[in-house]
Amino acid sequence: MSDLRSTRSYDMGRREDWEAGRENLARLSETDPAAADDVFVSLMREAGEDINRIRNVLGTGYRPVGGVAASEFVRGALILKDIFPSALEQAIVFAFRLRRPDLALQLIDIALSKKPTPLLLSKILDTVIKYERDDDVAVKVCSKIAQYDPYRVGTLTYQAQLATRSQARAILSKAPPITRGVLATFGPGEHLSLLDGGATASSVEEQFADWPADTWRVYGFDPHPDADLSINKASNVQMIRTALGRSPGEIRLYHTATDGASSVYEPNIDYLRHLFHGLDTPLIEKMAVTSESVVKVTDLDTWRETASVPYFDFMKLNVQGAELEILEGAPDTLRNCLGIQCEVALAPIYQDAPVFRDVDGFLDKAGFTFFDMRKPTTSGRLTKRHTPFMGSRVGQFRWPSRQITEAQMLYLRDPFRPEEQAASRWEDPKTWLRLAVIAEMNGQVDFAMQLCETVLESFPSHFPDNGVAFSASLDAASNFYLDFNHRNS
Repeated sequence: MSDLRSTRSYDMGRREDWEAGRENLARLSETDPAAADDVFVSLMREAGEDINRIRNVLGTGYRPVGGVAASEFVRGALILKDIFPSALEQAIVFAFRLRRPDLALQLIDIALSKKPTPLLLSKILDTVIKYERDDDVAVKVCSKIAQYDPYRVGTLTYQAQLATRSQARAILSKAPPITRGVLATFGPGEHLSLLDGGATASSVEEQFADWPADTWRVYGFDPHPDADLSINKASNVQMIRTALGRSPGEIRLYHTATDGASSVYEPNIDYLRHLFHGLDTPLIEKMAVTSESVVKVTDLDTWRETASVPYFDFMKLNVQGAELEILEGAPDTLRNCLGIQCEVALAPIYQDAPVFRDVDGFLDKAGFTFFDMRKPTTSGRLTKRHTPFMGSRVGQFRWPSRQITEAQMLYLRDPFRPEEQAASRWEDPKTWLRLAVIAEMNGQVDFAMQLCETVLESFPSHFPDNGVAFSASLDAASNFYLDFNHRNS
């Protein structure tokens, strides 16, 4: 490290010392990344505003790890933006990693002002897909890229998906319009009951941010010590730190490099070695087993009975292959549930774990109807040569496209399904209205409207005014969605 700091000839730009500096910094970054960052920051600050010295430091090809070093990289890239365009591209990445979308947008403006090539546009879009988690910021970037890209169908489609998702999130957090009408019919003590199985990194509280607090309850299950449903420790959010399974007891949990991939099933390494995640990460790196532990497990029927918790209207299960075991261990809970969203595998990514056909067959026999596939996870195939990455293909034709390995599948009760029509649950109008809320929460707006209209026609006496106020709320909801559709067409 000292020879790099003290190499004055390196600072002056002699070729042989420039190469030595590159090698020394690369070697140090492999053994001590924090120390390498310190050296990089020191060199950048010694360079000050000197263009030649900054060019030499950035020319080492070093990629900072920490925030301070990344900030110095961005500063240097802005100074060299006219003569070192590749540094500007990397600075955009660092700006996103530093959670500075304002700076990233500024850098993108600069990059796009220089007659951007299709390759540069593609790189910027890939960077946004990989790093930016704010849909509104990503929409702005896509809008900028689309101005320069003659082949912009893919960019505009991606922009539309992000914009719709952002708008939907805002609508759902305030209780969507059909739901507001239904909630107004709830009596004292009535509320929706929801289960979040596999609650690591859950955003469930955010979804109900502006709903009336007495209209919903959420129960989360996850053995991970960092799992937490509640941001603000809301009283109607309860976290149970145990795993769910077929029966009470203990079970072995395989912890993977990425927490979200940990499972009671061991990753299928022989298959995973052929796939990659995102732009360039071998999937085997994210799903490699780093440790094992034994965790307590319970089944839903036993836990509900012990805790005196009412039936769940909706269950979300995201437990990396164990969804079917949980469903099999909860026949009573399942009989009284109106909707389920569960993540299922469409490829053998875990050893001996159930896949889509197994879960779909079970839920079909239990009386649930498949409605939608959401949040697909796509994986590329590892090759020696680069091939295109086109992102999600849901809702549209994409060529080229990638393999969908996992997805969230939405199942709902359907009172119009022949096998369901005779079920006694449909004699109660409250069941229809609760299902309407579950349907709208999950984007099935026309189904929610159909359910509510059926209640108006078949159970008018359920409402104190024979449904006049409720009918008006449905008219308002219809106008809302017509306007929403018009603005997004």
